Amino acid sequence: MSAFSDSGYRLLDFWRIMIEWLLRCLCHKVFIRDKITICVSKGGRLVLPAQVRQSLGIKEGDRLTLRIADQAIVLQPRHAALQTVRALVRQRVPEGESLVDTLIATRRQEAQADDR
Repeated sequence: MSAFSDSGYRLLDFWRIMIEWLLRCLCHKVFIRDKITICVSKGGRLVLPAQVRQSLGIKEGDRLTLRIADQAIVLQPRHAALQTVRALVRQRVPEGESLVDTLIATRRQEAQADDR
């Protein structure tokens, strides 16, 4: 193997490592691919690592929604949980229909029925 091809392989390897590092830095804001192990401390407390808090925009004092799904604990920032619920409601409620107006109309009908 010539010196040129050996240095060419090293150069390709260098660029491969640099591209992987750059992609990890860019994708870090969107998701964390690595599994992270945390410990439950006294009183059942968990500490979320800084990279998790940063990637999800969680700040001190923020409220999280906790649910259990398939024997796993799912923690969501409250704003993300609200977006999930809103999306589920929009799947069931036709566009342009107001749930508030429907609820008020239903309550009025019930009140009128009770008055009779």
